Amino acid sequence: MKIFNLKKLVLITFISGTLNLPIHASIGEGITAFENNNFEFAKVMLLKEADDSFKKYLYLAQIAVKNNQLDEAEKYIEIAEKMNPKSDEVQYFYGMIMGLQAKESSIFSKMGYVNKMHEAFRAAVEISPEKVDYRRRLMGFHLMAPSLMGGDIDEALKQAFAIKKLDVLSGASALIQVYAKLEDHEKLENVFNNALKLFSNEPELFYRRGMYFQQQKDYVKALKDLHKAADMTTSTTRQYESKFNALYQIGRISVISEGHFDEGEKALKQYIEGTEVTSSMIEKDWAKYRLANIFEAKGDKKAAIALYKEIVKQTKNSDLKSKGEKRIKKLS
Repeated sequence: MKIFNLKKLVLITFISGTLNLPIHASIGEGITAFENNNFEFAKVMLLKEADDSFKKYLYLAQIAVKNNQLDEAEKYIEIAEKMNPKSDEVQYFYGMIMGLQAKESSIFSKMGYVNKMHEAFRAAVEISPEKVDYRRRLMGFHLMAPSLMGGDIDEALKQAFAIKKLDVLSGASALIQVYAKLEDHEKLENVFNNALKLFSNEPELFYRRGMYFQQQKDYVKALKDLHKAADMTTSTTRQYESKFNALYQIGRISVISEGHFDEGEKALKQYIEGTEVTSSMIEKDWAKYRLANIFEAKGDKKAAIALYKEIVKQTKNSDLKSKGEKRIKKLS
């Protein structure tokens, strides 16, 4: 099944499929290369292009993110934002890049990046209030950020209801996330059951409720819902993402609960071997790290060390690399 890259978190990767910008023929070759995942050629073509439209810098920023060059991404998206602050796409990706910078930055710089992320997502919603993805990002910010950094659960709930007016399934998923944060089990179950009447074959609903049960450390119920999501047949990218995200979470639960190792190992291997990762999914290196955790817990030190070494060698994520190095040192 071929999966096309879509939008996610903070997790976070970037894609051009969400962009509906008019393309000048002069930079079309570079953009086409980007869309075909030929990022190095795309960068060469865009840099040599004399046409300094904001789209050029928008794509260069995304390429820099793909290459894990966040400072360069910030430089390019700042140029794009100055050239066209009224572009919803520019504001959206500006917010995404500021979020990535916030995650990697020191405590002294974090607040500045978080504020920029918040303002950019809010601007994107103001420019194009009909776009669900933008509202989901703004809602996610308010769910994840502490109040000192601008997080507001009431604003998150407001965005969830706005999303529901635009798309019923997305709205149900959003409300489940907000009620999970509020730990309002009754309202969460009400939203889930009403949505299930309309979307009985949507793995996203079971995935979201499974995440709530995991948050509550009710791992039996969490695994039940996550297995339901993982066992469903998928026909859309969105369904596919929920199905495979559920597989990853099954593996994660086996690690944090220190049990269910066999089913966790099986789920993670399926994720690693059979998954084309989109921007709304966990990177495979993290799945490998969880699998190595399981090997370690099961006493297979040799397999664990080998996988940790593979992760350290290939990952571009500094946090994950550090975690892998620490496990290797402890096991060696």
